[in-house]
Amino acid sequence: MDRLVYLLLILILVSCENLTEIQKDGVTYYFTDNISEARREVMCDYISEEIRDSKFEAIKKLTAVKVDSVPFSIVLYIPFQDSITNATRNDFKAFGNFLTHFSFDSIPVNVVLTDQGFKVLENIPFDKDIIVWGGERMVQGRVEIKSTRIADRFSKDILNEILRNKMPELYKGDDSVKISLDLVRDTVMVDFNIDPKKNNIDTLKSQFRKTDMLFFAFTFEKKTVLFHVRDKRTKELLTVFGVRGE
Repeated sequence: MDRLVYLLLILILVSCENLTEIQKDGVTYYFTDNISEARREVMCDYISEEIRDSKFEAIKKLTAVKVDSVPFSIVLYIPFQDSITNATRNDFKAFGNFLTHFSFDSIPVNVVLTDQGFKVLENIPFDKDIIVWGGERMVQGRVEIKSTRIADRFSKDILNEILRNKMPELYKGDDSVKISLDLVRDTVMVDFNIDPKKNNIDTLKSQFRKTDMLFFAFTFEKKTVLFHVRDKRTKELLTVFGVRGE
């Protein structure tokens, strides 16, 4: 075993056990004293969002997470009752990789699977190679557009300009605007996360109908495009806009 990984796992096992409990979106978070009070709520938000967005069933089932910090990395202790398979390991590696990449400023996230009492079952160290990233993220002010590698061919800058000018209701308010982009079986999938209390669905529909579809045709190479508008907290699908391709 790599010496640095071995030392890291030793540090994990002796980390501090004074815990602060926070409930968030159906998940109970336990923070050690190594995580500052100022960071706890923010980390809850980031992890909860990644759980809600995850395509992995093992991640969606999570109900408790213990969060610790060791030098140069973050450690998530996760109670897990199912069999631990190679697929499970890869799912949790990807989960940690997503958090590292999109939420924790490239700080490695290590996962430790445990029983319900947080007794260690298996360590899953951060694996930087589990996902191959392209130039998949664009951040402008409070707007963040991320894409899968296969969808990175489409310009995020142009998409942002179209939406900002033609569908400004998406940008209403002071919260961050998060948009994800994927290409599935030759159909472009665009997901918006909005706050229904601040972003009016009927206004969005009206603005979409008034937008010249050629903007989207040129941006997405005349492919079919589906815009999924979701509640940013519950991830409930609120409406779908569609552009038929050629």
